[in-house]
Amino acid sequence: AIFAPSISFQNYLRRLMTYSPCSPECFVLAGIYVKRLSAAGLPICPRSVHRVYAACLLLAIKYRDDLNYPTSYYAQCDGLTVHDLTTMELRCFCLLGYDCGVTPEDYNAFCGAMSSPSPNFVAAPPSLG
Repeated sequence: AIFAPSISFQNYLRRLMTYSPCSPECFVLAGIYVKRLSAAGLPICPRSVHRVYAACLLLAIKYRDDLNYPTSYYAQCDGLTVHDLTTMELRCFCLLGYDCGVTPEDYNAFCGAMSSPSPNFVAAPPSLG
């Protein structure tokens, strides 16, 4: 995205939790996927985090819940076009090495990190100076 969305990431998560039909575990899995993508070198910043998280949530839903809603429904919830969501989903899946599995240890560690007083879910962009 050229500009950061006007909705904060926290409010975006609330929106997704309200309108996305999935289990709560999918939100955790999506966060783990975003963390893995960041570790693999995908730049996660205020301009991209909403889109990347939406794609990762769709991957998590398909992997964990196996729900049969059309991608157009999720795209509407996410505020994206079907094409953009599908493209992001495929790119994220590829960058994850086509592996959406998460060990219980990784799942619990991520939950513990998110419940800390100051979770660092989105890394600050690198300094240009």
